[in-house]
Amino acid sequence: MEVLILGGGVVGVTTAYQLLKDGHKVLVIDSLPPGIGGASYGNAGLIATGHSIAWGSPKALKIWFNSLFHKDPVFRMKFQADPQFICWGLKFLFQCSEYKAKRNSLAKHRISSYSQKKLKEVVEETNIQYEQNVNGLIYLYRNSQALAASSSHVRLLQEIGQTLETVEKERVLEIVPELRDSKDQIAGGVFSPSDESGDSKIFTEQLMECCRGMGGTFESGVTIERLEASGTRIKRVVTNRGVFTSDNYVLCLGAWSPLLVRTSLG
Repeated sequence: MEVLILGGGVVGVTTAYQLLKDGHKVLVIDSLPPGIGGASYGNAGLIATGHSIAWGSPKALKIWFNSLFHKDPVFRMKFQADPQFICWGLKFLFQCSEYKAKRNSLAKHRISSYSQKKLKEVVEETNIQYEQNVNGLIYLYRNSQALAASSSHVRLLQEIGQTLETVEKERVLEIVPELRDSKDQIAGGVFSPSDESGDSKIFTEQLMECCRGMGGTFESGVTIERLEASGTRIKRVVTNRGVFTSDNYVLCLGAWSPLLVRTSLG
């Protein structure tokens, strides 16, 4: 089966890898070379299963409210007379109850754990080296109040098997001695020994080469203009380089995926 993947970031390339493993013929198109643009180039590269806490919560509402009265808030939201923004805002508000925050955090942890499992499988199969750190991550807190407030999140994830350790300043400095020059700004942290980090750009580029070795094709410089459909199925993709057709299509364009669907298909 032929599959056309729209988007050559880390999600598009890992999707291509899995489809090639399953025996499909894969073409990936993007306006930039894989790993060069978007979130795959500029993200922090954290595999943060131990920090799988939903953003929407009663605490988030408090932070937002306080931000209205601070000059330099940690969190800022610019109000817009935009129906989509208003709709998103209302949906976000409805997710800020204690019950939904817990439910969403557990769901986030499940998908994060699955993602980490699949990453390990890909690395074992391909022997990709991408400056990975597998020694864990530590999440720092500047004051004791914030550290104490994190305890409910820690207990929630510990109850489902996530290994987490709440640590005081001296333990933080044992784990990361490089932070000693900043010790006055640290109250403590939460250490997750199973979390990881790495360079997403390098990972994407190297996995792309593996995909090419498996028969995958990548075309850059392709700007997607619109999708054309018949009924509920995409029939072709119109680009600056002509029309692309395939048996199946996968959208891996990040935040642009829903925008492309709305503007093309309604």
